[in-house]
Amino acid sequence: MELNDLKEYLRLIVEMEKDIFLKEELMADLKTKIKIEEPYISYQIKKPHEPKYLEEHSSGIITASGWMAAILGIFGILLIIADSFFGVLLTIGAGILGCLFLSWKDVKSANEKKRSDYFRQQEEYNKEVKEDSIRRKKVQDEKEALCHTLNIVNKKVKESKGILAKFYSKDIVFPKYRNFVMMCSIYEYICSGRCTTLEGPDGAYNILEMEIRMDRVIVQLDRVLSSLNQIQANQYMLCDAIQEGNRIRGQIMDNTNQIISSMNRNGKKLSAVLESIDKNSALTAYAAERSQKELEYMNTMNYLESKWSGTGFNQPPSWRS
Repeated sequence: MELNDLKEYLRLIVEMEKDIFLKEELMADLKTKIKIEEPYISYQIKKPHEPKYLEEHSSGIITASGWMAAILGIFGILLIIADSFFGVLLTIGAGILGCLFLSWKDVKSANEKKRSDYFRQQEEYNKEVKEDSIRRKKVQDEKEALCHTLNIVNKKVKESKGILAKFYSKDIVFPKYRNFVMMCSIYEYICSGRCTTLEGPDGAYNILEMEIRMDRVIVQLDRVLSSLNQIQANQYMLCDAIQEGNRIRGQIMDNTNQIISSMNRNGKKLSAVLESIDKNSALTAYAAERSQKELEYMNTMNYLESKWSGTGFNQPPSWRS
């Protein structure tokens, strides 16, 4: 295979891998945000329980006892002054009736306080339920919009992986190296002139294996993501691809959040928000751009394949210099 053809083929692979990585990271962001919303949706407000009231006697009888106590007390005091034993008995009776009246007043006051507190709690509960219903609807709409966005990205990832699988199926790249991290390194070796072939003692595979053993390059994606500053010197293309992907992913997430938050600011309905995501979002613009790119990649691959098979070809597609 000619060197320029190999470079072009590897470019297509790396561009597809980079795009799939970006979209899978975007899916992870969306799933994380959806999980944050779920605990609030499942939150339940506790309804206040009606209190147990103290037993009250007949208010008419108790009130009468109060008046009777007052009357008996007055007569008792007058008779005591007159030095009468009957006056003492009347005064004692008046005291007993007075105690009953005061006890009833205490019970009634306690029950009235309980009713007042319960009524206040009921009002607060009803207000909280109403406010929570509004918030719950808001959160549910946000979750649905995020899930809608996630479904769009998931669909695009599957489509892109299907195209990438067709590119890999040409069996130009050995299966062991068919991933985002390794393909970026292999492409960098070829483009930088460190080698001109994939195979052989001086080929890209051998260089990559040697640098892995020397710990000059990292091939585990999770370690790569946590060590971007350290890998920049030896894995420049990979580092650049990840940083560009993070920038685009951040723009898409920011725009998506702005569209969703517009439901609250402008009172938009969920259907209008979903339409905005489908037609006017940064995600839609990016997806449209990538669809156009993928069409170009497939045309280029068809050209290369026809050239390699000798079945005839005309002018090549427009290649990046």
